[in-house]
Amino acid sequence: MLATNEREREKRREHLIQQVIKNHQQAMAELTDDIAGLAHRMEVYLTQTTRNEERLAKLRAELAAFQLALVNLQTSQEAFERGDPLHVG
Repeated sequence: MLATNEREREKRREHLIQQVIKNHQQAMAELTDDIAGLAHRMEVYLTQTTRNEERLAKLRAELAAFQLALVNLQTSQEAFERGDPLHVG
């Protein structure tokens, strides 16, 4: 009878160990999926960041061109109001 109880306990212990291992494997698989999802999102965000930086650089260049054009127009207006001869180009 003792040997049977001992075997049952060992069997039960082994079953519990297998359940723990199975649970850990499942948790590791889910973490791996989560990490892969995060890596993908980071890649997307990096691409968007790079694209946004390129857009910002273009907008800065356009703003600088518009500011220069405004200065030129203001200078031309002031010259016109003073009656200075017009310069072409």
